[in-house]
Amino acid sequence: MCRCRKSRRSTKFIWISIESNTLARKLFPNWIIYICYLQHNLITHIHGQAFANLTNMRDIRLVGNPIKELSGETFLHNTRLEALSLAHMPIHITGSLVEPLNISFLNLSGIRYDHIDFAAINSMRNLTYIIYDRFFYCSMTPQVRMCKPSTDGISSFQDLLSKPVLRYSAWVMATLTIAGNVLVLWGRFIYRDENVAVTMVIRNLALADMLMGFYLVTIGVQDYRYRNEYYKVVLDWISSWQCTLIGTLAVSSSEVSMLILAFMSLERFLLIADPFRGHRSIGSRVMWLALICIWITGVGLAVVPVLLWRTSTLPYYGSYSGTCFPLHIHEAFPMGWLYSAFVFLGVNLLLLVMIAMLYTALLISIWRTRSATPLTLLDCEFAVRFFFIVLTDFLCWVPIIVMKIWVFFNYNISDDIYAWLVVFVLPLNSAVNPLLYTFTTPKYRNQIFLRGWKKITSRKRAEAGNGNVATTTTGTATGSSQHPDDSTTLARAMPLALTLSN
Repeated sequence: MCRCRKSRRSTKFIWISIESNTLARKLFPNWIIYICYLQHNLITHIHGQAFANLTNMRDIRLVGNPIKELSGETFLHNTRLEALSLAHMPIHITGSLVEPLNISFLNLSGIRYDHIDFAAINSMRNLTYIIYDRFFYCSMTPQVRMCKPSTDGISSFQDLLSKPVLRYSAWVMATLTIAGNVLVLWGRFIYRDENVAVTMVIRNLALADMLMGFYLVTIGVQDYRYRNEYYKVVLDWISSWQCTLIGTLAVSSSEVSMLILAFMSLERFLLIADPFRGHRSIGSRVMWLALICIWITGVGLAVVPVLLWRTSTLPYYGSYSGTCFPLHIHEAFPMGWLYSAFVFLGVNLLLLVMIAMLYTALLISIWRTRSATPLTLLDCEFAVRFFFIVLTDFLCWVPIIVMKIWVFFNYNISDDIYAWLVVFVLPLNSAVNPLLYTFTTPKYRNQIFLRGWKKITSRKRAEAGNGNVATTTTGTATGSSQHPDDSTTLARAMPLALTLSN
């Protein structure tokens, strides 16, 4: 179908629209046209001289045609061309095609990242407005004044964290994560525990979670540094070693934390749910070996992609977001999608299911054991903590896993969802773990809160210790310390209470 519109004052064509046609040879021999719409045709080839006589052409739109290649001389004679739309075509944008152009508008939406020569686009001095398929493409051409999409939900052309609520949330989560885990480490070092193995696990969990806090602090600091001028440094930032480092730090934190939680779940299940098959509390040497293996595995999962994609155009961390975390939920099959799917849909999903199943089986076992006697307050307390341990794991990882699955079915993930996943949902476990595994335990409450701040820091604690030290009660999985008045209650409690009180 061909539609034309003539000027009322002359015989010149103002615009011509040719849609749903097949064109493969020279076009428009002596016509005078200003705007040419050729979108959504079956054009597979355009002759190099097809537009040679259209020197007055202002706007050419070739959207949606199955054109794989355009000659460098295709638009060479269109000296007055201002706008060019090549969207949704399997074409390669090469230097020979775009460098000679003086256009101010270029539409490349729907064109794959690896089909675009960004260096050639950077050499186009008059280009002021460009449209890409994804926001992170804009980071490759920072000198273009206007670029669409204008945001990926987190970053904008001006700021690394585009919305104030994201900035505040990042700092709040960072503060909670670092402060909470520092208190855990401090408390575990001040108060010596008979069960050294459990103390080692909690310390390593706190250390892994604290790394996520450092990641958020770095993002917050970089956002402050680049405020209102992010477009000037975005390319340098996402391709820098600093971005790779904090991305590696964040992935290491999340993976080590998940591995430790799964290990703790398995150890508790073996000791409490089935204590009569010869399972013993793990010794210090075995625990050290297990923790070393966990750290090697977690850090290894974070470092491997750095080595695999070290020669690529963009690094694995930072290639799709200035936050440097490789969620990869904007496209189904971007660079590194297979490895990202392996980590989040393979390793993390398996660990999440394992934790949920072990805690559920453990709770069922305790309920059956206690069915003949009424539940104590301590039993109910630990049941509630069980629930929240599993709940927070699911709240943290299920949204990310679901988004990863949806993107493979071509669902469009909202930019706002992506932003909250990175800033709030991802660090959730790291911020809540100190509350679940330390602050809410009876032992920590007795030592830190009930005895008072002055009692903890007093230098006379050692002198008065002989008369005031709490009676030590050793459980099957841990050695928790309580006041003498609590011995009757603890005697009635399940071994679970003794395990979790550490």
